[in-house]
Order: sequence, then structure tokens, then C-alpha cells
Amino acid sequence: MYFQLVNRKKRCLTLDLKQAAGVSAFMRLVATADVILEGFRPGVGDKLGIGCQAVCAINPRIVYCAIIGYGQEGPYRDRPGHDLNYTVSGHD
Repeated sequence: MYFQLVNRKKRCLTLDLKQAAGVSAFMRLVATADVILEGFRPGVGDKLGIGCQAVCAINPRIVYCAIIGYGQEGPYRDRPGHDLNYTVSGHD
């Protein structure tokens, strides 16, 4: 029931962003999108070719939002983080 509530009227698509065809399909979607919301570790979007600069070159009006578990800088920046394992910055 919860899944249905939070995903009502959403459409799903799976892309392999490690393949050129996946990146190409993503960029076609970017051209008409309003917002990109990504949750990669810092630098992963750029490595895949879908970082903020690449996306904004296709669609300069897009809002690009990166949700990063442990921040862009600091000792834990490269750790994956999702939902419950986020911590308050500066606290161990």
C-alpha cells in the first residue's frame, strides 16, 4: 500500500548508464525534463557522463539536484549512503 501511495502516477524506466545507449537515452529525456534528482556518490554522475555540466549543456533550464549521503567533502564522501544510514555532518 505504501509503495502505491508514494509512486502514484509515476512511470518507471531502467537504463544501463554504463552503456552508451543508456546514456544517449538518458540525454534524450533530459532535453525535455524539468528536474534531475540523482543519488550517486560524488563524481559518479560525471564519470558516467550524466553530471550537472553535461545535463545543463543539453537543457540549461533544468534543475539538477544531487542527494549525497555524506556530503561533497570530508572523510566519508565516497561512502554510499541511503535513508537510515545518513548521519549528521560533523558527528561520528
